[in-house]
Amino acid sequence: MSIGKNVLIDVEAQGVGQIKLILPEALCVFVEPSSMEDLEQQIRDRYNDNEFSMKHRINKAKMEMELLPLFRHTVKVDNVNEAVEDIKRFVAE
Repeated sequence: MSIGKNVLIDVEAQGVGQIKLILPEALCVFVEPSSMEDLEQQIRDRYNDNEFSMKHRINKAKMEMELLPLFRHTVKVDNVNEAVEDIKRFVAE
């Protein structure tokens, strides 16, 4: 980053706090589902044979939403191409 390059990393929402401690100027973007209902349905479809994993993942997603204040921007994943363009715009700002 000190050589003028942008670095893009994918981290769990809980890891953003650690990143902000090391790099307070880091641009953190929360990628959020189009709706919690859609996310829950995706999780149910993926973990339909494992009730524990399904409930665990839904609860984790709800807890991650509580971390939104750590992020400078959010982007919805309704349309992947639009989400990519939004992120490019955030980086360019």
